[in-house]
Amino acid sequence: AYLWASPSVPAVREHVGAVAADIAARYAIDGLHLDYVRYPGRGYSLDPTAVAACAADPACATVEDEVWRGSYQRDRLTELVAHVASRARSARPGIQVSAAVWPLYMNPMGLGSGALLGFYDYCQDGHRWLHEGHLTYIAPMLYGYSMQVEIEGDHYAAARALWRDTLADHQSNSAGGRVLPGIGVEAAKGGYLPFDELAARIALAREMGAPGQAFFSLGGLRKAGYLDALRAGPYAQPAAPPR
Repeated sequence: AYLWASPSVPAVREHVGAVAADIAARYAIDGLHLDYVRYPGRGYSLDPTAVAACAADPACATVEDEVWRGSYQRDRLTELVAHVASRARSARPGIQVSAAVWPLYMNPMGLGSGALLGFYDYCQDGHRWLHEGHLTYIAPMLYGYSMQVEIEGDHYAAARALWRDTLADHQSNSAGGRVLPGIGVEAAKGGYLPFDELAARIALAREMGAPGQAFFSLGGLRKAGYLDALRAGPYAQPAAPPR
């Protein structure tokens, strides 16, 4: 179970920023990664700060209006990300700041009406965070939607095609920002994806110009016994992080 802290509350933004600054100051870290930097869903948040903001805004008839609340909450999340990044960089100049973002931004592939979208359902605008320079990278969690295709069949070609198209959408909306595509290790039906399929997605990411990849998860790679194969294969040559 999770407890959610509303980004619309200034004290939340200040606290998370202070924690980020403390970590960056105390430890010689290269980067800071933000996970779950989103709202829980469309039904959130009707917190007192949002209610007060609605009452003060003539454009807001009711805080339950998803259009007003969506715009308001995307702005609050952007303020949170900007504040955390600023505090971390002040404490450790040159630190890289990244965030995990929902796999689908605005559903360019025309998936069914039940598809959840980062921009609308979670008020998460990772592309804006790149455009405005708050983040060094976004890491779309592409493994979720590529797994869904695998539920429907035992082949991986369709899953890989969806993975490619979703990555291309993030890249086309990132204004040159860096996109690290997520690669899932665990298969939807249990067990693990074949190593050749992981290697194929690494190769595809490189072909598409991605500066790197993000696996979910390291624990899965260990349990599947793939770490040595990665060291001997796709990751045999050390890679310097981009400037």
